[in-house]
Amino acid sequence: MTTPVPVTVLQSSELDNMAPGSIYEALTQMPMFWANSRPGGGGRLSSGANLNLRGAGINRTLVLLDGRRMVPSNRFGAVDVDVIPESLLSSVETVTGGASASYGADAVAGVVNFILDTDFQGFELRGQAGETVHGDGENYEAAIAFGTPVGRKGHFIASAETYKIDTVEGIDSLRDRGFYQQRAWVTNPDYTPDLANGPALITRNFVASTSWNDTGMIIQPGSSLDRLVFNPDGTVSPLDFSGVGAVNGGCNCQAQSTQTYDGVGANSTVTPGYERTSLFLRYDYDVADNVTVFAQGLFAGNEDRNPVQDGLTLNLVWAPRIYADNAFLPESVRQIMLQPGEAEVVPGSEGVPSVGFSFFGGGNNPRSFGHTRQDNKNELYSGTLGVQVEFESGLFEGWHLDSYVQSGENELSYDIYNGIRVDRVPLAIDAVVDPATGNIVCHVALVDPENFGDCVPINLFGGVDSISDEGMAYILDQKHTIQTTSQDVFEFVMSGKVGDGFGAGPVEGAFGASYRSEKLSQGTPDPTDEYPATRSGVLLSDLGLLPPGQQLIPQHLPDGIPGVRNVPPGYSASAGSSSVAFSSLSEIHGDYSVKEVFGELNVPIYEGSDGVTRFDSNAAVRWADYEGSGGIWAYKLGLSWQVNEAVRLRLTQSRDVRAATLRERFDQTVSAVLIRDPENVDPVTGGPLTVSAIRVSGGNVNVNPEEADSTTFGVVVQPLDSLSMSIDWFLIDIGEAIAQLSPQALVDQCSAGDDSLCQYVYRDQDNMLTRVDDLFINFSNQTIEGVDIEIAYGFGMFDWRLFASRLLENSLQNPGSPKDDLAGEIGSGRFPTGLPETKVTTNLDYSNGPFSAFAQIRYISGGKLNRFFVEGVDIDENDVPSTVYADIGARYRFGSEDQFELFGNVNNIFDQDPRATPSSLGRNGVSEFDPSQYDVLGRRFVIGVNWTL
Repeated sequence: MTTPVPVTVLQSSELDNMAPGSIYEALTQMPMFWANSRPGGGGRLSSGANLNLRGAGINRTLVLLDGRRMVPSNRFGAVDVDVIPESLLSSVETVTGGASASYGADAVAGVVNFILDTDFQGFELRGQAGETVHGDGENYEAAIAFGTPVGRKGHFIASAETYKIDTVEGIDSLRDRGFYQQRAWVTNPDYTPDLANGPALITRNFVASTSWNDTGMIIQPGSSLDRLVFNPDGTVSPLDFSGVGAVNGGCNCQAQSTQTYDGVGANSTVTPGYERTSLFLRYDYDVADNVTVFAQGLFAGNEDRNPVQDGLTLNLVWAPRIYADNAFLPESVRQIMLQPGEAEVVPGSEGVPSVGFSFFGGGNNPRSFGHTRQDNKNELYSGTLGVQVEFESGLFEGWHLDSYVQSGENELSYDIYNGIRVDRVPLAIDAVVDPATGNIVCHVALVDPENFGDCVPINLFGGVDSISDEGMAYILDQKHTIQTTSQDVFEFVMSGKVGDGFGAGPVEGAFGASYRSEKLSQGTPDPTDEYPATRSGVLLSDLGLLPPGQQLIPQHLPDGIPGVRNVPPGYSASAGSSSVAFSSLSEIHGDYSVKEVFGELNVPIYEGSDGVTRFDSNAAVRWADYEGSGGIWAYKLGLSWQVNEAVRLRLTQSRDVRAATLRERFDQTVSAVLIRDPENVDPVTGGPLTVSAIRVSGGNVNVNPEEADSTTFGVVVQPLDSLSMSIDWFLIDIGEAIAQLSPQALVDQCSAGDDSLCQYVYRDQDNMLTRVDDLFINFSNQTIEGVDIEIAYGFGMFDWRLFASRLLENSLQNPGSPKDDLAGEIGSGRFPTGLPETKVTTNLDYSNGPFSAFAQIRYISGGKLNRFFVEGVDIDENDVPSTVYADIGARYRFGSEDQFELFGNVNNIFDQDPRATPSSLGRNGVSEFDPSQYDVLGRRFVIGVNWTL
């Protein structure tokens, strides 16, 4: 509490008490972090454990190891903090004010600096194991640390660690946790818009879709076949509707009377499996009494195993059509389809009537799909060479040089096992009888046997168990993608006494320079994994950023592939670049570099005659030259006034900067998107016409660095040596923030007259929407304001600490739009998630000889599910209650020299359920909880032992 900028320091022993075995879990309990990204989150974006100060974004939090940068874990620029060698950790310093000028670019929200005990000597072995109260989530950790002098001038330290937690999934895990209720919003059947007898939506348990299931159903509004459900035996029956919800329109969902675990609910994952390992080595040598050189290496990896509950996705924009000549279709259904008005003839169908078909599920059916899953594996290495010099004579006598060069790389492997071939499923579903042989074949194989003769027809009527082994082999595949991010850094810093000052103490300063380069390479080793983008077979990666007018493979004839009667928009080549469902990671490469020079001064201005009262100042400036973006300044001015022995005031004003990440510069992803087009009218509803268009989500090499003006003002009170308190107000105003506007917003604002955005919206000659380029641009402002409180008090055998944070504002404002404040919104369907207004963590340590104990309370305030909803008008329940978690732990040392320590921890001791944050039913079913904010595992235990020599 002695610095102008607020800094929170946690010792490694405190982190161990809060969450043994996981730095990330411990830091997530601290109130200054909002919406962190948890390890094992799965998906193509996984990068381990990422911290998010103030909820400003993981790319605006600078993470350092001993004051030096770390290699990003992926193209998002985030650092996986779980690679930090915990066994050698001394403390963690969190700078919660603007820090770009002092620490480096990207520290818009602040800095998290992990400090190692580089002087460690001895031997320490740690082992621990744990599980939840439900008997699942088994986990273990083993770690070893070693440090020893090498001769008279050298010192060597090393650590090795491994951690693993099992996947928690399946119906039994859901039933054990009674809070899983498939809770979501459904259309209020009693609501009439003209009467305004709201609410329009009501919150109910046991919600399932009325537009898809895991045995298949027909979607053909206006036909007697609409919502006809296929039974497991292949017969059909009408959809059983409870009356609560809406069958066709509204939410397209219903609240069932009992929990059936329909669809994805049966396969929900409570938490993915996750494991990590790390190896750290460091050797330093005193070349002379005042010169030390060192070399260190960090080798780490993590892997998460995420069961895919998607399975076969054939709903919404991924829903195909079933033709009347389908060989597996029940005859009763076929005869109805041939009657006038019951089915429709669509372009490319050769005049054969067809109906919509919807299906979702089977992803975790071991008989059929062999347990579909996606694995993400990160492998990181980083090597550092450095020198530290204390100058004993000459111009820089008394000054200190700290210089290093560092090179590192992170390789992220993304693997899908038993993934769905989206280029084959539409072909295999369209099964017909070969008139020449009487065999059931794919329709496309009849038209083009040379290219599609290997197509195997599949039968989905009744569920995936109806698919033959040969058909399953035809539509399943593996996918392997590699994403490599690398970083090279050189930096030197000189620090020391500048002059005697003005009678209040010496002026101290520092100056230096650095060079950093970062590189991204992403692609798939097997080019056949990438879906061709044109009829001539050109891959999407070879097209680069799609030029205006570039047409991809259409979804049906006459301009598509002969014999392919229908491809769902979501599975057309316009919707992705991969033949495996939901795995598009385009071939991209890019790099950039930045050169920086910086300086800092600590200037004592006044010291009172009492030797207590004093006034100090701190100033820093940094100039950075970004390749592709140009030069930009960052600066900071800090003032500190020691009013008396007990009270000190501090004020900091800074300009902080952040340049675009590798993703924001070079990424490219193509997908299908549904957009409400305000320039075309839906003939049925009279509102905007909903159309499917191509979305190109891409980087922008010309995007400028964003600038933030940050202010902190605080009071530090220390009436006793054992008691200190601080309260700090902070304001971060980010201008020209780098962000994506969203396809819908781009279309809406272009149509509303913002010509600057119309360059990203493409229409055909009939003014129909065809494509939207959702690029990263400088367009929005973000404002974050709040108050932090910290108290530390030691009395007798007790030490008490309290950390609290109040988020007053976290708002976004786009040009021409009103300010949108997200503070206090907690709904799991929004982004960023988890922005409660108040968070408090307080803990009490007790120590008496060989025994110590720990108790902690964590408070998370309630909030709104959706900041745009009015309770009673839009929704019946829009409030989320507050929640409290309690944790305890104990340690006992024993042995002739206290070399053994037995410890145990219980997190969430009262087994507090997570607060439900329901939203609308989505493609993946119900999104009921926010695991980044609430504990979904329940009470869990850890027991372990430390052995120290």
